[in-house]
Amino acid sequence: MTGWLVVPALLALAVIWADLVRRHLLVVTVHGGSMEPAYSHGDRVLLRRVAPDTLRTGQVVVVHRHRPPGAQAPRWAVIKRIAALPGEPTPLRQDGEAVVPPGKLVLLGDNSGHSTDSRDFGYLDLADVVGVVIRKMRPSP
Repeated sequence: MTGWLVVPALLALAVIWADLVRRHLLVVTVHGGSMEPAYSHGDRVLLRRVAPDTLRTGQVVVVHRHRPPGAQAPRWAVIKRIAALPGEPTPLRQDGEAVVPPGKLVLLGDNSGHSTDSRDFGYLDLADVVGVVIRKMRPSP
């Protein structure tokens, strides 16, 4: 009789584990060459969803960007490296600011000649960070 209890218990644990993984991890595909040589077009990366207060300068993140009104999709995602966080010196020097404002961050692509980043669209909201890249996935066979 106890053998029948083991199977449902294992299934319940598998469902709980899968839900936890889904909430905390995400796989995304890189589009474009703005992060070369670290990440190239078509690379798949594993993200960990994180709280904004755990972010560190130098980490690679995926961030939602809002499209202008009338665009096909209301937002899209970009992958970039954190260049500065709130209170840190800003490499942008927008409006004479010496440091990044609260709730904002500066993102730059590794391949600056082929990157649309904070130099073009300014500060981004910390709340729009989807997650931190924790590793590049192996290519599909």
